[in-house]
Amino acid sequence: MSLGASAILVEEAAPLVGGLGAEEGHLAFALVVLSISIATWSFSLLLYFIGRWHGDWVRERFPRIRAPLLRTLRFVRNHPWRSGFAVRFAFGLRLALPISCGAAGLRLWVFMVATAVGSVVWSTIFTGIGWAFGDVALRLLGEVKRYEKWLALAIVIGVAIAFYVARRRHIPERTVEHFEDVP
Repeated sequence: MSLGASAILVEEAAPLVGGLGAEEGHLAFALVVLSISIATWSFSLLLYFIGRWHGDWVRERFPRIRAPLLRTLRFVRNHPWRSGFAVRFAFGLRLALPISCGAAGLRLWVFMVATAVGSVVWSTIFTGIGWAFGDVALRLLGEVKRYEKWLALAIVIGVAIAFYVARRRHIPERTVEHFEDVP
């Protein structure tokens, strides 16, 4: 059940990890698919109802998603079944698309059925990928373990360099902003 709940936050990682667990014999493949499907479907329904009841408020409150919402409203009205099915597959629109489906007045039963089918197909595909490549991933992790000290050092150096570059880049910007504010 926790795997399904985590799918809302980590998206594709949850069924991939669930598939790996199923391949190792720790989880049942069908239960992984079922729990992830139910969780993602439920979350999509919640977003649908937010769009249905508060679509205008969402567009005003969150201006960053206003443009994607308005674009997807047009698509939803022209392709209601595809819109409901695509909720799980629309990377980058997983919040905006179900909200748009609700705001566009897509019939609840169409949305529920299409999203359920899409959630099952999506979770089956990604759980299957995790199951199929689980053995390969474990072998790769075994190889990485031999070099983990060097990889950790490289990551620390990379983060330090990125911090230094970002800091150097922002100091001149803040200086310019400071002098622009002086009368």
